[in-house]
Amino acid sequence: MTENHLSKSQEPSWFDEWKLATFKDGFIIGVFSALVLQLGIINVTTVLQKSIVFAFLLFGIFTSINQALRRKALISPPWDGFLSGFGTLIGIIDLLFLYLSIL
Repeated sequence: MTENHLSKSQEPSWFDEWKLATFKDGFIIGVFSALVLQLGIINVTTVLQKSIVFAFLLFGIFTSINQALRRKALISPPWDGFLSGFGTLIGIIDLLFLYLSIL
């Protein structure tokens, strides 16, 4: 008799299913996702959604710093790339909006 445990799931991640195996692949998907949010294709309206986007931004910055200093993946190369790409583009666009609003 075999037991199935939810915590021991062998489901592949969607990065594996899409054959995304490198930091670069994840970074490109992260930049694309951030661009979709910033262009308003997906509208982020609630405070919870905005806080999740902010958490992605902070975690993206953290993974970028980790990648630069340690040259090792924090989670996995594609996930680190996704978070880094997402955080980088969101950060750059937010800084540009802040800079342009000051002028």
